[in-house]
Amino acid sequence: MKTFEEFESNILDMYDELQVVLERLEYEKGASHAEIICVLGNMLCSTARESGVSKENFLQAMEASYLQGAMLPPTETTVH
Repeated sequence: MKTFEEFESNILDMYDELQVVLERLEYEKGASHAEIICVLGNMLCSTARESGVSKENFLQAMEASYLQGAMLPPTETTVH
């Protein structure tokens, strides 16, 4: 079983890696935000299904994340 510190480290590493890839896609490939959202959304939904997360729980989690992010200034981000 992972400790919270290991979990946190993995999440932060993944976030940093994704951020680098997304910035490169925007800069080198001209990927739009809509294209990126489409791909990330599909990956997230697929992962949730494969993990056995119910549709209701998934939608509630996404709503909570979206609403939390909507309350932050545009330059701040949160990692769950």
